[in-house]
Amino acid sequence: MGAVGAKRLPETDGLLRDFGARVREMRRQQGLTQVELAEISGLHRVTVAKIETGQLDVQLSTVHRLAGGMGVPLSELLRS
Repeated sequence: MGAVGAKRLPETDGLLRDFGARVREMRRQQGLTQVELAEISGLHRVTVAKIETGQLDVQLSTVHRLAGGMGVPLSELLRS
């Protein structure tokens, strides 16, 4: 598992949706648009949109960039 094109487990889809919802919630609380968050995090707006909709299985380094862009601890984005 973990290879490119490998199927995700069903529970992973829920995890990604929950994480994306958390990113969206925190972004909105900070009054940021997807474009603004993308710019300050060094990501593309489409990447932020895919994360927020649970379509992208992100790397830890990307989570770190999002947290830095919003000025929150990494643990805040990862909490349940």
